[in-house]
Amino acid sequence: HRDWNSALERTLQCVRSLSADAPHRVQAAINALKLATNVGALRTMDVVYREATELAHSADVGVADRLTLSMIYHTIRGDSNVGAQAARELMLVAERTLPLRHRLTVMRSCASALRRGGLPDEAEDVCEALFRAAVPLHCFDLAAEACSQLIEMYVDSGRIENAAECVTKYRQLHRPKAELLSQPSLRIAIARLHIWRHQWDSASQLLGSPPARPLWEDRVTMLRSAALATKLRLDVGCGVHRDHVAVWIDQLAPLIETLRTVGAQDYECYSLYLGYRYIGETTMANQLLTGYAMQERRDVRTLAPEICDELARLEATPAMPDEASEPPECAEATDAMST
Repeated sequence: HRDWNSALERTLQCVRSLSADAPHRVQAAINALKLATNVGALRTMDVVYREATELAHSADVGVADRLTLSMIYHTIRGDSNVGAQAARELMLVAERTLPLRHRLTVMRSCASALRRGGLPDEAEDVCEALFRAAVPLHCFDLAAEACSQLIEMYVDSGRIENAAECVTKYRQLHRPKAELLSQPSLRIAIARLHIWRHQWDSASQLLGSPPARPLWEDRVTMLRSAALATKLRLDVGCGVHRDHVAVWIDQLAPLIETLRTVGAQDYECYSLYLGYRYIGETTMANQLLTGYAMQERRDVRTLAPEICDELARLEATPAMPDEASEPPECAEATDAMST
C-alpha cells in the first residue's frame, strides 16, 4: 500500500515551488487534489485550489489541465454544478485532442463529477459509453471501474435489475478470477447487490475472505468508508450481535463525519443510520439522517429512495426511545425492495 500522506506532502512541495513553471505547478496541484481526496484531507484541497487557481490562468497552462483542476475541486469541495460543467467541457476537449484509448481515463474521471452535479442519467450514460469503448480496446480495468460506478448508481437509486445487468456484462467478459481481487471498488459494488438480494455469503466473500485483505482496511478513505458501510449492512442483515455491529460503527462514523459533504454518500450515510438504529442509538441515527439529507448533502441528483422513504416514515411516526432497540422495517438488511 502506498503512503498517501507522504505522497501528498511531496506533491504539495511541487505546488509551492517558486522555481517551477505554472504548467508544472498546476499539474502538481491536480495530483495533490487527487491525493487529498484519497486521504480525506478536505481542507488541504481548499488550500491547494486557492494556490493553483491563479496559476491555472497562465497562458502556458493547457485548457485540459485548467478544466481538470476545476472539475476535481468543485466535484468534492466547491460547487458541484461547476464541477459538472467542467467535466462536460473536458470531455469535449478530449474528444478533439486525444485518441480514444486516452479519452477513456478522462471519461472515468468526468463520470464522478457528473454523478454529483450532472443531469439525471448523465453519469450513467458516460459510464455505459466508457464500458462499451473499453472492452474492444482490452482496457478491462477501465471497464471494471465503469461497471462499479454503474452498479453503485443503480443500487443507490433502487434500480436493482439494472445493477444486476451490469454484473452480468462484466462476468460475460470471462476475466480471470484473480483480476477481480485487484478491483476493490467493483467488489464492493457487487457486494452491495448481493446484500440487496440477501446473498450474505457471496457478499462476505467479496468484501474480504482469506487470503484477500479486507477492503475495510484500505488506506483510501472513500474506499474504506464504502467497504465499512457495506460490511455494516451485511452484519445488520445477518442479525449479528449489536456489540459486533458497534465495532463497525465506531470505524465508519469518523469517516462519515469527514466525507458526508463530498457527494455520492447516500449509501454510506444511510448505512451508518441503520447501524445506529440497530444498536439502539435512535436519536443519533435520526440526527445523522436528517442533518445529511437537509443540510449537508451536495448532490444535485435525487436523494436515494431508501432515504426518502425513511424520512417520510420518521415524519409520520417519529421514533420513540423505547423503539430504539428495533431498526425500521427497511433496515432488515435494507433489502425490502429486493424481495
